[in-house]
Amino acid sequence: MGQKNNRLERILDILCQDRKEQDNMQILSVDEEMMEDEEMRRIVTRLLSAASDTHVRHSMNIEEEINTALENRDTEIMLYKNEAMEAKKVIAEKDEQISLKDEQIVSAIRLLHRNGLNKELIASSLNISLENVVKALNG
Repeated sequence: MGQKNNRLERILDILCQDRKEQDNMQILSVDEEMMEDEEMRRIVTRLLSAASDTHVRHSMNIEEEINTALENRDTEIMLYKNEAMEAKKVIAEKDEQISLKDEQIVSAIRLLHRNGLNKELIASSLNISLENVVKALNG
């Protein structure tokens, strides 16, 4: 078993994608000296000829285009998720600020009422509805 794995690893090493030619990334430079025997030479030759077949190359090009499109879509999704998370943080901060202001308004209403101002005067002074003043005093 170990010998088969070593042999497979050597075949895979021959076909390693790091050996692509710089000017045409679809062509693989194969070092003939790396092929140990006729069987390995036959396997590599068959794999390379399959890759050089126009139909296979066309399929590889389509697959590459699809992969690129999927990677671009995944990148966009990740960016949208990050933007959504940032927006949620901003909304949470704004909600907290609004809640704090609401508490301050309620405190002001109660303080003004304790100091003798009637509900109508408090509502007009703070430019809020009488209903909100009553809620603040009852809540």
